[in-house]
Amino acid sequence: MKPNYLFQPRPDGTFYARVRVPTKLAPYVRKEMIVRSLKTKDLQVAKRRLHEVVSEIFKEFEKFNSRDYVASLILDIKHHTKDDETDERAWEIAKNLSEKLDKITSQRLLGELDGRVSLHTLAEQQIKRWIAEKKYPKKSDQKNAEGRLKEAVREFSLHSGLVFIDTVKTKHLASWVDHMTTDGKLSAKTANNKLSQISRLFKSGIRSGIVDRNYADGAGAIGKSGSGALAHTDDELKELFNHPDLFPDTRDCVTVALLLGLRISEVFKIEPKDAGSVFVRGTKNGASSAYLPVIPEVHTLLKRIPFENKGLFRRVQRNFNGLASDLKYGSTHALRKRYAQELEAIGCEPLNIMRLMRHTTGKITFDTYSKAEMDTLRPWNAKAAKKFLKVINGNKKI
Repeated sequence: MKPNYLFQPRPDGTFYARVRVPTKLAPYVRKEMIVRSLKTKDLQVAKRRLHEVVSEIFKEFEKFNSRDYVASLILDIKHHTKDDETDERAWEIAKNLSEKLDKITSQRLLGELDGRVSLHTLAEQQIKRWIAEKKYPKKSDQKNAEGRLKEAVREFSLHSGLVFIDTVKTKHLASWVDHMTTDGKLSAKTANNKLSQISRLFKSGIRSGIVDRNYADGAGAIGKSGSGALAHTDDELKELFNHPDLFPDTRDCVTVALLLGLRISEVFKIEPKDAGSVFVRGTKNGASSAYLPVIPEVHTLLKRIPFENKGLFRRVQRNFNGLASDLKYGSTHALRKRYAQELEAIGCEPLNIMRLMRHTTGKITFDTYSKAEMDTLRPWNAKAAKKFLKVINGNKKI
């Protein structure tokens, strides 16, 4: 504790704690100095009490300086008339203090008085939904997800100066992504991951009727795979799937992901329906859940994978991605890209590729397919899947 916080007006008098009010808070605290009695004339007792009293004073400063305090002041007076002198003073304090904060927060607090919805508010609502739905059982996973979402909102707002979702357009998001990837600051993949956080908020806004479309679509950065290069060549697939360091369980899981074009997490969300189809519960969004046609080998693999083993998903990810990184190949998600590229190479129509990949646009959402559509998609999946089995297994059976 700094010694100048301890103050004794008279040589034999009572000791006091004395703290200077920060300049920016002086108009609201209405004092230049806070003085509190320590209620003792004994120096040693005064020193022991000093820390607690000064800490309480600084907590009061934090209350005046916090965004929550500004927000609560505004909310408290929003239903009052400004004719009353007390309310007028409260309004001025809240308004002036908000202007002392950063520009983004000021826009948000004052704009929400008019019923506008900010990106920050949507992020807070999304986090509350995650908690209510127990999306992330582990606290560390929940904390990381919250951090990624808040970071993306903060960085975009600071770059664009935009706070409210109804003012955000594709050009603003594309400019932000370009800024992140300029001069190799971030990879296209990392920039797109940040963009996906804003896209999540647009989807929430669409459900609430705040916006009519997802303006994050089309704003992403184009990386290596987006330029047309194969995510995995046939030789890379053969080497990866037959590498001695690849665990048997990992091989089975990533084989299913490759044969169906799944995200690796979705392999653990498969529900077999009949001999020729499965239901995949999408992990990216609700619209990515769908029925998919499968070849018999997929069912054989699903029966063999020990899904009941806790930690299998993370072990599979670490094993495959670690091996792929050592060999300087793509990650598990590159298998999904390879599946889409194979469908295109064998002549599958773009609409059917979209169905098999379970992609969505602003106009069309494919979640479950009719029998006729399943019959249309089945040959394309079978052709691609059998090609991959031949590449990674040769003539060996599953």
